[in-house]
Amino acid sequence: MKNSKILLFGLSLLLFPILISTPESYAQSEVYENQEYGFTMKYPSDWILNDTIPQKNKWIEIVSLLPDTKDWSQGIYVNKWDGDLKDKDFDSKEFLENHNKGAQDWCSSLSILENGFACKDYSLIEQKIVSISGRQSFLLEENWTRIENDTSSEVLVYNLQIPDGEDRWTIIAESRKEIIDETSNILKNSLDSFTLTELQNSSGIEKILPPKQQLKNNIEPQDVSCKIDFVLIFKATDNSPACVKPSTAQNLLVRGWTILGNP
Repeated sequence: MKNSKILLFGLSLLLFPILISTPESYAQSEVYENQEYGFTMKYPSDWILNDTIPQKNKWIEIVSLLPDTKDWSQGIYVNKWDGDLKDKDFDSKEFLENHNKGAQDWCSSLSILENGFACKDYSLIEQKIVSISGRQSFLLEENWTRIENDTSSEVLVYNLQIPDGEDRWTIIAESRKEIIDETSNILKNSLDSFTLTELQNSSGIEKILPPKQQLKNNIEPQDVSCKIDFVLIFKATDNSPACVKPSTAQNLLVRGWTILGNP
């Protein structure tokens, strides 16, 4: 009998799905929506959003979210691995073994000269099964030491792994441990808010394609359609279209990232 896509979770994990626990307060947040890849996520409104990342890895780096500070302190990163689970089942034991080995190899490969910081003492603290948009997923809590400018600090990492058919999402939220406030943990809030939006489409509502797919269908940039409550903007450097919320459009306009109206 042909194998179907079944999530096989190891006995070392919890035997039932749970929701990520969420602190109550999450003031001054915005919702980032990516129509091209189909997801939304909350993030602090005073953080810098970058979704025009040059692709250099075998996974797709979709967006990074960072505080507006000179030195690194926190960050949230959304990545997607296209076809990572094609023609194979998602086995939890094998995944965790490969992940731990890969994380330790990554940590030992970093150097201050090449990367600007070094890593030591990586460890996997805890793993749970969580439910994200109806998909059973992993939430890993990890820890490592960041060495930079002759100083070291512990880094706390929440690593969300979401199997999605043949693909796999990886959402990393990390912070210097000493600045995490468990009563208003913005990292957990952002992970808990992550939603795959294609599940929200009802059959009675016309689905609007992402701008890039509309261009592939020979739609002119100025004729690109956006979802309700979104506005059409154009990237200042190449006039490529994007659909964003009005508040996001205003922020990008102030930063010089975008122009409004026809290119």
